[in-house]
Amino acid sequence: MTTIYALYKNDIPFYVGKSRVPDRRFNAHKHKFGQDIVMKKLDTAGDHVSEWKPVENAWISFYKVWNEAILVNKNDGGGGRTAYLTQEELDERHKIRTKNYRIRTGYKSPPITKEKRKQYEVTANAKAYRNKWWRENVKVNSRQRKINEEKNGLH
Repeated sequence: MTTIYALYKNDIPFYVGKSRVPDRRFNAHKHKFGQDIVMKKLDTAGDHVSEWKPVENAWISFYKVWNEAILVNKNDGGGGRTAYLTQEELDERHKIRTKNYRIRTGYKSPPITKEKRKQYEVTANAKAYRNKWWRENVKVNSRQRKINEEKNGLH
């Protein structure tokens, strides 16, 4: 949900805004307008621009016309972020941008050569051998060393 709020200084409204996370937004306003401001929540609306923009516009008009307040708003509402994308939409955008980049620049991933593939296999085998050697020699020996030290009263 989107919260529509007004900021007050000395009991005089000076800004109307909207936020999905009003507490965090209020802290940002404190840094900009000072610590002596107060946030009053006016209304709530849905997260889509078609739901919150008319509500924010109505509250800005209300404060400008009926209260004769001097608002520091730069526009009549709706100047903030208009839409929030789902993860699927973000992933789809990334795929399109990546594809367009490759088409535009002619970039292609270099093919993996037989030598490179062999090198990957050797590296994987070396890691497997190292891990096996570590388990058999170092781990076992350190456990055995502790057992021997306890038997001999060294530990």
